[in-house]
Amino acid sequence: MKKFEDIDLLFEQQKDNITNPAALTDLVKNFEFSIEEFKDTLEFPEDLPYGRTLVFQSPNFEAILMNWKPQKGSNIH
Repeated sequence: MKKFEDIDLLFEQQKDNITNPAALTDLVKNFEFSIEEFKDTLEFPEDLPYGRTLVFQSPNFEAILMNWKPQKGSNIH
């Protein structure tokens, strides 16, 4: 869970600068992380092939970290 705390801190520090999806994309591109750091916190719901974790929310948009079970996929929707 440490990395999510770090992401929360990053978003908290930058929340006034994240005014649109492009600004969020720029912030995330400059944030270094490994998927291995998230392994213990990602959820795989039994009824879906993927999990979703809300990592940022504003009045205008949300950022959601999505993960799939091995050998699974999903169409964009």
